[in-house]
Amino acid sequence: MSRRHLMMISFGGVIGTGLFLSSGYTVATAGPVGTILAYCVGAVIVYLVMLCLGELSVAMPETGAFHVYATRFLAPATGTVTAVLYWLTWTVALGSEFTGAAMIMKGWFPSTPTWMWAALFIALILAINITSVRVFAEAETILSSLKVAAIIAFIVLGSLAIVGLYASTRMLWSLANEGTVPRALARTNRFGVPALAMGLSMVGGLTALATSVVAASTVYLVLVSVSGLAVVLVWVAIAASHLSFRRRWVAQGRSTDELGYAAPGYPWVSVAALLASAASCLLIVVDPAQRPALWMTAGFVGACYVTYWVAARRITA
Repeated sequence: MSRRHLMMISFGGVIGTGLFLSSGYTVATAGPVGTILAYCVGAVIVYLVMLCLGELSVAMPETGAFHVYATRFLAPATGTVTAVLYWLTWTVALGSEFTGAAMIMKGWFPSTPTWMWAALFIALILAINITSVRVFAEAETILSSLKVAAIIAFIVLGSLAIVGLYASTRMLWSLANEGTVPRALARTNRFGVPALAMGLSMVGGLTALATSVVAASTVYLVLVSVSGLAVVLVWVAIAASHLSFRRRWVAQGRSTDELGYAAPGYPWVSVAALLASAASCLLIVVDPAQRPALWMTAGFVGACYVTYWVAARRITA
């Protein structure tokens, strides 16, 4: 991918159906000022996390995904759990994007069935991702350009779903290369795309889509609740990995001048990212409506750790 591709994917990848379908609920709940403040605080946290991840990525460019930093600087179990949480976040987001895009198109064309639009977006996104990375990059760049230039171009909302399928697929591919999940998921097609990993990610997205229809108040609610907090826990892992990396770097007698990119304001930037992300999770306790999401996420994370340790013990036995 070129710099142009990366920039436009970054811009378009953060604009999804939530901007169009959920903003009204946010304003109704927090008010106009509260909504703006919430978005600003969220943007600052993400920026701090990206500074941490930027230093890690430049110092140790890895083919695969960033969970390897948590594996190396925190613990193998934490790295695997981070990957699972990130994969879950994007697969659930896929289902939400399919539903949201279909709902918006249904509003434009009320005589058409919602499922038709969902199926169309699913086929389009799968077709783009199953081919070479260059096709993915060009398609995402074009769609992102349309969204950034004119947010009202609803028809290209599938752009975020394209990124979601790409990211979740590469996360599985990375885990497969490590042997954490079946190595068959690391196999690629003639375009160099891990087709099996993509298929499993798409199945996850379709499962989320199906549960949003048949079990919206039970299974889908659990998936959305867990995935919503999962991404924040990923931020915690990134910030903690950066702190550990910099400490080890200095302990080896090396200077920050040797880094290709050094995050400014260390250690305060990393500490702020870590504490702000952790606070975002813990403060949910004060909101009775969202409190169950915290307990469900804690249970899911605990189950992931237990599963990893049991599997690791069987392998070493």
